[in-house]
Amino acid sequence: MGNEELTEQETALYDRQIRVWGVDAQRRLSKSHILVSGLRGTVVEFCKNIVLAGVGSLTLNDDRPEFNPMVRVSVQKGDLSSFGINFFDQFDVVVVSCCTLSTKKSVNEKCHKLSKRVAYYTVDCRDSCGEIFVDLQNYTYSKKKLQETIECLLQYPTFEDAIAIPWRSLPKRLSKLYFAMRGTTSYSAVLSSLFSEWGLVLLRGSWKVLLGRDKHNAFHNSRHQKYKNLLICA
Repeated sequence: MGNEELTEQETALYDRQIRVWGVDAQRRLSKSHILVSGLRGTVVEFCKNIVLAGVGSLTLNDDRPEFNPMVRVSVQKGDLSSFGINFFDQFDVVVVSCCTLSTKKSVNEKCHKLSKRVAYYTVDCRDSCGEIFVDLQNYTYSKKKLQETIECLLQYPTFEDAIAIPWRSLPKRLSKLYFAMRGTTSYSAVLSSLFSEWGLVLLRGSWKVLLGRDKHNAFHNSRHQKYKNLLICA
C-alpha cells in the first residue's frame, strides 16, 4: 500500500514507527477498532501505547481522558457481560481485564460466534505478578524455509478451554505462577471479602496445595504472629 492512503499529517506524525513496521501495517492499525475493559495497571499502559501508535478508534469500558486528539476515544459504561454479540462486532480486537472469570469466558465466547475474526486478549496483574491470555482464533502466517514460503495456520483455544485443562496434564516446566493465578482467581470468584470466615478457610486450603503443607504452616505461623503484634500495638 502507498503513502497516499495515510494523510500527510499522519505520515509525518507516525514517521518513526512507519520506518519500523511499514506503511501497510500503519494503515491497518489506523483502520482498527479496539475495545478495552478494566483500566488499571498494565491495561492503561496498553491504551497509551496503541493510542500513541495511531490506532483507528479506542472504546473504553470506563471513564478515562483522551490521550491523542487524532484518535476517536469513546466510553461505554455498563456491565461488559451484559452486552450482546452485536456490540462486539464493531471491533477488531477486544482486551479485557479486572473482571470476573465468567465475564472473560462470556466475552470470549461472543467473539467466537461472530462471522469475522475478533482477536481476544485478557490480562491481569496481582501485585508484581501478571499473566496474559491470547486468542486469535485461526491465525494464518507465512514462514520462509530455504527458498520456499510456507503458509502456516495456528489454531487458538478459547479461554474456557485453556483453563479447563487438568493440572496434571500440563507441562512439568510450566511456571508456578500459572497455578497461583488460577488459585487467586478462583478464590476471588467465590468470595468478595478476603476476611470472611469461610474465605480464610478456602484460601488456606489453596495455599496448602500451592506451597505444600510444611511451607504453608510456616507461612501461616508468621502471618499469625504479625497480626498478633498488630493487635498488641493497637
